[in-house]
Amino acid sequence: MSALPTYHGVVVSAGRMMKTVKVRIAKSAYNSHIRKRTTRPHHLLVHDPHSSLHTGDVIALQPGWRVSKTVHHVVTRIIAPWGKPIEERPPVPTEEERLEVREEKRARKLKRREERGQNLEHKAEVGMNAEVNGLGEDIRTEVPLDGSSGQLGEGGAEGGEGTVRNTGALEEALLLDSAELGGKIAELPPERSEVPKDAPKLEGEAKNAASKKAGKVDSWRNWLG
Repeated sequence: MSALPTYHGVVVSAGRMMKTVKVRIAKSAYNSHIRKRTTRPHHLLVHDPHSSLHTGDVIALQPGWRVSKTVHHVVTRIIAPWGKPIEERPPVPTEEERLEVREEKRARKLKRREERGQNLEHKAEVGMNAEVNGLGEDIRTEVPLDGSSGQLGEGGAEGGEGTVRNTGALEEALLLDSAELGGKIAELPPERSEVPKDAPKLEGEAKNAASKKAGKVDSWRNWLG
């Protein structure tokens, strides 16, 4: 048996949500004005795994079974049915049955996650191999050799003639990259002058200050003279 508390309530709404019903329970609250504890109705959303509840049923429910953001309770048994008899309804699952179903869903989820991870690893490996092969075909070319030095002989390739790697393609690609980089550097704007933009303004303000100072000196000389 579970150590969680058990509440009794009445189903006030059923059949409008998938495997979820609305239940009214009596909740006790202290009234400081009359200094007494009173009961007032409180509504909860209860999980109904087999959709076996109908409006008007008196049921027993327990907390601690989170199904969604607003559903944290689950029905444990039907105390008094309303309308259709209990024998004609789907049975209410026990706690052991609910735990077993949850473990099965968890195992299937982990299996799907593992298969998805394996598929991603396989795709990444295939893509890496394809990229490496394409890079090798772009950089490396096989050139048959004649009787000159460097001929591999009969064991070099399936056709009987030897092959070597052509490094000229790689050098050409590097030269092209260097030329392209040089062109981009040439396109950059010239370095800006270190003279600030507001230099003329500052120069004009300095001249105005000097002229004002000179005017004040002349006025003092005239007054003293």
